Parts: sequence; C-alpha cells; structure tokens
Amino acid sequence: MTIPSIELIDQNNQLIFADTLDGRTISLGRDREGNDILVPCASASRVHGRIVGNEKQGYYYEDCSLNGSTLGQKVIKAEKVRLTHGTVIGIGTYRLVYTQCSTNQKNVVRVQKTMATTLAPNHSAGFELSFTSKNKKNGLTKTINIKKEYFSIGTTTDCNAVVDDFEPQIVIKIINNRAFIEARGQGVRINGWEMEARPVQLDHQDCIAVADWVLTTNLDYGADTKGYPYKIITQNKKMKWLVTKIGTYSRFDEPVMILGETGTGKELFANAIHQASGRKNKPFVVINTATIEKNLAASILFGHDKNSFTGSGTGKSGLVVSADGGTLFLDELAELTPEIQAMLLRTVQYGEVRPVGSNLVKHVNVRLISATNKPINRVLCRDDNGFRDDLFYRLAVKVIELPPLRSRVEDICCLMDHFMELAKAKYTFLPKDLCYAEKAYQEAKNYSWPGNVRELSNACMSAIMDTNQKQVTGIITPAIKAFLNQSTTIPEHLRRFYEKTKAQHDIDVVCSKLGISRATYYRYKREVGEGD
Repeated sequence: MTIPSIELIDQNNQLIFADTLDGRTISLGRDREGNDILVPCASASRVHGRIVGNEKQGYYYEDCSLNGSTLGQKVIKAEKVRLTHGTVIGIGTYRLVYTQCSTNQKNVVRVQKTMATTLAPNHSAGFELSFTSKNKKNGLTKTINIKKEYFSIGTTTDCNAVVDDFEPQIVIKIINNRAFIEARGQGVRINGWEMEARPVQLDHQDCIAVADWVLTTNLDYGADTKGYPYKIITQNKKMKWLVTKIGTYSRFDEPVMILGETGTGKELFANAIHQASGRKNKPFVVINTATIEKNLAASILFGHDKNSFTGSGTGKSGLVVSADGGTLFLDELAELTPEIQAMLLRTVQYGEVRPVGSNLVKHVNVRLISATNKPINRVLCRDDNGFRDDLFYRLAVKVIELPPLRSRVEDICCLMDHFMELAKAKYTFLPKDLCYAEKAYQEAKNYSWPGNVRELSNACMSAIMDTNQKQVTGIITPAIKAFLNQSTTIPEHLRRFYEKTKAQHDIDVVCSKLGISRATYYRYKREVGEGD
C-alpha cells in the first residue's frame, strides 16, 4: 500500500511542511485567507494553485496563478498536470514535491519547523474560537464568535463586539493559526493572573475577567495543531512529566515549593497549578519578596490598622488577604526576613492574618505556593541565610524542581518559534512569514543560556528587532558572540569565571569556588557581556 503525500521545501532546501493526501482539495498561495497551505513567497500569487483528485483517479496540480508555476524547465499557466511519484512543482522560490511511498518506507506526518506555513484561521483544519461571556452582576450571558484575524471587544462603537460596562478593551489576534489576547489597559485577568502589556496565547477554557464580565474561551485548534497544556511549551521528557503532575497537585490545598534557576518558569508552573484547581476563578496573587522594602514588609503583606504607624492614614488589608479564596505565590522565598517568616508561619498553619497595630485576627483561605532559586540544602541552612526550618517544612509539603534550559535542548527551537509568534501578535507590522534560519536554531542550541528561558526570550526579541530580512539569521548577542570568539585574548580569570557560571548560577557558590567577592562577581559578569 502506498501513501500519497506532499512536501513544501524552501529556497534553503529546508522541509517546512509535509502532509498526506486524503482526497480533499488543497489550495496553496501567499494569501492567509482561503488557502490550506501558506507559501510565504512574494512571487507566489494569492491563490497560486490547487491539488485535486483522489487515490482512485489520481492527483493533479492545477495552476491558478498570474506568473505560472514550473514543472522542470516548463512553465505551466492555467494548466492541470497529473502528479506522479517524484513530481516537483516550482512555486516562486519554493518547491512542492509529490511522493508515493509504501507504509514501511516513510511515515509522513504534518510537520512545521518554523510555523511559517500554518494558516490562520484555516477552516479545513477545524479552527474555531468563541467566548461565552457572563456578567457577574446581572447574570446576563452572551456568545461572542471570533471571525477575523483582528477582533476587538469593548464598550466603544468602533469595537467588533460592543459590550456594555466592558472596560478596559481587549483585542484578539489570530496569527499563524494561534489565538492571542492582548489587554488595552489595566485590570484584565486571565486564569486569575493579572495580564501584562504583551499578548498571551489562548487555550480552551481559559477564563478572562474584565470588570463585571467573565469570558470563557471555546477554542478548537483542529487536529493538525498540537497545543501545550497550561501554556508550558516543552518537548522535554522530564518537563512533560512535571506538567502531568500539575493536575494531581491542583486537587489538594497543601503548600507546594518550586525550585529552579532564575528564568526557568517557576511562576508559570505556580499559575498552572492555580489554573487547574478549583480556585482558578479566584485571585492569583504574586509577591516577589525580594522587591519589598523590609520596613514595610509586614504592612504590605498582612495589612495595617488606621493610624497604626506614622503616615499610615486609613487601614489596609494587605496582599495576603487580597488572595483570600485563591492562590498566594511567594517568589524569592529565601529573601523573607525572620520577623516576616514568624508572621507567615501562623498564616500557613492556621490561616491567620494579624494586621500591623491590630489586636484582631483575620482568617483567610489561601493556597500557598512558594519558589526559590536556592538549592534545598542552602534553604535549610539557618546559620547561612536565616531561614526558619519550621516554616520551610510547612511550605515544602510537595517540592517541584524545574530543570535549566541547558538540560532541555529539545525545547529551544519550539520556544523560539513561540516567541516569534508572540512578537508577530504584538507588532502587526512584522512580516507574517518572518521566521528563523536554520543557522539561528543551531546557534541557540549550542549556547548554554545561563538566564534560561527569560534570556532566550529577550535574545529572540533582540534578534527580531535587528533583522530587516524575511529570516532571522542569528540570536546570540554581539557581546556574548565576541566573548565566545576570542580564543587567545581572554584573561584566564574571566575564562574560569565563565566556565563556572555556565554550570552554576548560585552567586555564593561561584564566589566561594573562585575566592571572589560579590562585587567582583558582578564586575566579571559585565566584562563577559552578561551583566545588566
């Protein structure tokens, strides 16, 4: 038995799309609307050609273009040619190859290296998106169907969907068969998480809260597009296993501690646990303890009574109380002072919050998730960083350790593609067929990424900003590239420092092994091009 299939190959001989044929008509062209396969080539027509036929009658290529297609040395225009094994059709600088392979020769699957040829919205792929909206005040419900690549929802008449008391405005963008949401103002929450200015990719059953409205997504990407649970993009075996455990841990209200280097996605995992739990429609409050002024930490976290201290004015409830019913995420846990640790201990054990200057105790129902970039043995070492053992044991009921990016190399390419799609969703002036060259992928896979996913994200955006072509040819910053290319002029002390920081990102450990101070550490980091 043979399997008829097609492959689309770009000018660099890179396979960017492959699929089996099942008798349906397939159209190709540079227009995103109405085509099954996008050919990102300026010389291709909007609808350049079609593949028609079936296994019994055979398959044919039908040219529909203005400039024609090529078959060998011959130009075919408004013609219909029969496809046989090995037929190559030229469409601009791209080649369409038809093959018939036996089942044991080739297992043809739909592939997409750069995501440049996936369509939006491709109805033949089953892409459908709508919102079920409900007003919490009056119970009014309505369905909003998304039928355009750019769809706005708000109160003004220029919006595609006008909804009363819907502020701020949100915009839905469909880019390369992916749906993104962007908030035009503050106060939009997705799955309990406050949205930032950048777009967020939508998944099925995402919950978006705007003013008194709650929107639930009804999203079907179709069989041809594989999604990532909880927006955690990974192909790594260990990471996939950790993602499967999210559903298990979300059923309990016990504290979870997430360990991992800076930039590995600890907050993303914490939000995923919240999203999968019964608390997903309640607040997800993030507290970065390293950024809180120590003198005000108790007031910021636990609130204060009126006139409890100079300048306090009116009373305030605090961040812990604001998370009541939802999830409280404590980032940079090891930065908590001993005084705050003692106050937090009562909250963890008994759900008690005592505001500064008050004799009354408030009771809260929060799920506590904490994170630290320090190894467990350092967190437990009281003499070293002053962290209470009793608090640690209460917070570390379940411990998740996220691997660094350098140990999940298989994720680098799909993360790069994701960041490219986010850039296109945010900046609509970028070419829709903008993609990475194979050189950029290889360059990224050969680098250690000490800043992990956060560093990769910033490097991708930097490269996109610098490119003025249809392909991004490299993403390593010039400072790092210059350092890596200097084989003989690098001082030995900087070479040793670079090698240590590639494998170990705990500042104190690096300083101890190299016998340097923290000030020297940051100076060396600037010299090797990795400082702020």
